[in-house]
Amino acid sequence: MSSLYLYGFLKSEEEIELPLSGLADEPLYPVSCQGIAAAVSFFSGRVVSPTETNLMAHEGALELIMDQHAILPARFGALLPNERAVQSLISRHRHDLESNLSLVEGKAEFGVKILWTPPSPDPDCKLAQPPVSVPSGAAARHSASCTPTPFPGTQYLLTRLRRGQQGQHVAAQAGQLLLLVDAALDPHASLKRACLLPSARMLLNAAYLIPREETAAFKRAFYQLKDSNPFLKFLLSGPWPPYNFVSVALQPPSLDPSPLLNAISQAAASSLCHLTAKGALS
Repeated sequence: MSSLYLYGFLKSEEEIELPLSGLADEPLYPVSCQGIAAAVSFFSGRVVSPTETNLMAHEGALELIMDQHAILPARFGALLPNERAVQSLISRHRHDLESNLSLVEGKAEFGVKILWTPPSPDPDCKLAQPPVSVPSGAAARHSASCTPTPFPGTQYLLTRLRRGQQGQHVAAQAGQLLLLVDAALDPHASLKRACLLPSARMLLNAAYLIPREETAAFKRAFYQLKDSNPFLKFLLSGPWPPYNFVSVALQPPSLDPSPLLNAISQAAASSLCHLTAKGALS
């Protein structure tokens, strides 16, 4: 059975250049409807296995598209039965697709992970962490007389953290570090998705949506922060298609009951982190 493999959505008002090959070396082509185009290729079968070859083909095609166009990436393995189904999907969700494309246009996603050695939860113990350092350019924006303003959602994360099992002492140290990281990186980002202390050793796991013109400054701020704080381990990945900033879930008419347009599955994402050279951790 032949289906259409979906890579993502982009605007169709401009000339569209798509990669010559995707999954199974099939060429990509656009299916357009009402100013939105879906990038698709033919696929034989009903299920796409998350093999290294298929994952690399999916991500590689998206990265090539991203070099030329704003793209809303579909999750890995999204299939539709035919072009009519693709056009119906676009028609039903056109407004959401347009607003999401406007949000990510001219931007790319970067991932930041920060690893640490947590301090003792006993507040009477000597701190294991030295004070964090912020590059002078970022520090100048936050004078010593005022507390740095958290990025939207940061204060909520800190409040939840302080109520958690990590303890007040660990929460306070993590919060201080996070606010200073925000001071250095957030000025260069349009949006951020962040998880504070997803594990004991990981202080922060965040995705930043960075405008193209801010990319160099964001990387420079990241590496300055990294060099200034050798007791923390900083990991940077990207640029990626904006998986974490797609806010519309499209329900396909058949083949696969799960939403087509969202972050790729956790298993596929984990594999891509290890497989994609362009997104290698540094």
